[in-house]
Order: sequence, then structure tokens, then C-alpha cells
Amino acid sequence: MTYYKFGKFTDEWAGTPNDNVTWVIDGGYLLDDWLVMRLPSSGCEFIDNWPDSAVVATRYKNRREDMPEAFSNRPIVSDRLRRLIENLDPNAAQYLPVEIHYRGIPIDGQYWVANWLQEVDCVDWDRSVPKGKPPKGEHVVFWNTVLDQSKIPSSFHVFLPTQAVCKAICSESLKNAIENSGITGCGFLPLDSRVE
Repeated sequence: MTYYKFGKFTDEWAGTPNDNVTWVIDGGYLLDDWLVMRLPSSGCEFIDNWPDSAVVATRYKNRREDMPEAFSNRPIVSDRLRRLIENLDPNAAQYLPVEIHYRGIPIDGQYWVANWLQEVDCVDWDRSVPKGKPPKGEHVVFWNTVLDQSKIPSSFHVFLPTQAVCKAICSESLKNAIENSGITGCGFLPLDSRVE
């Protein structure tokens, strides 16, 4: 099976009020500290304190993609993309509701932050190429990620590799299903790509 980095590949990210894309909670800006407490930067963690009213404000009026934005490795996905992922891999993610606004006006459609819940200890450390040397116990960024596929459960189509800082990894089956469905905004890159 072939695997890919899966996510939104862009120079922009959802973050603070000074960025092009901002997160807003109950009318106020979602600050980095607030976000860090709720969206784990690495690893998989169920979030039980998500607010009832979370809004992503975007500068893209006409962007009607199924994956319009992302924060770190937690993409925002449409209801259509959520259903497709759930059909192939029902336990892949926790879906946290968000509204997308352009200049204060909601964009049609239901959107979710996909909080990936499956983590697999499958990095082939001998063949992967790390970027620098992180302190012991820290998550690693790789120039080239090689997976030991014997450790990946066949039922997993989206997951995060243990101790690696990267986009989610998806199976070729999920990639093909997304491409064949006409879903937009998703990116797939080879594991040896240096783009995050």
C-alpha cells in the first residue's frame, strides 16, 4: 500500500488575529494559548472542552472547498469530506463543529475541525531522515519519512505517526476515494516531500 501526507498545503495557516485567517470564539479572537490548550500540536488526544460557538474567519470569499483551511495537522473539513472519511475509517477522527465566515457573514455548509485520533508507531527510524536532532523525547520533523507498513493496521486510512511532527498520513485507498468523488481542497504529497 502506498501512503501520502494528507492535508492542506499552503503558506498560510489559521492562527492569530494578525494573520489572514483567524479563529474566533464567541465573538472574540481565538488566541494561540487558547488554541494550544484545545488542539494538541502532535499526538492524538480526544478534546472534550470544545466551545459551542467556534468560527473560522477567512479572507477567501469564493473558496468553497471541502478542506478550506487547516491549523497544524488539524484540517477543517466539509460535511461531505467527513462522511467519506467516516465510511472508510469510522474511528479516524473526532469532528469538532465550526462555522466559516467571510467578513462576518457565514459561508453555507457544515464544517468541522478533524481532530485525528489514530496514532501508529510505524516510523522506520533507520531509513527516515530527521530534520536536525531534537532533544530526547521530543517529536521529530522528518525530511524523508519512511513507514514500516507491517505496523499499520489495515483498517487505518488516516493516522498520525507516533513521535513525528507532520501532516496526517493517509492510505492510497482514501486518496483515490477523495479524488474520484470530486472533493476539493485536499492535498496529497509523497512521504519524502519536504513540504509540510
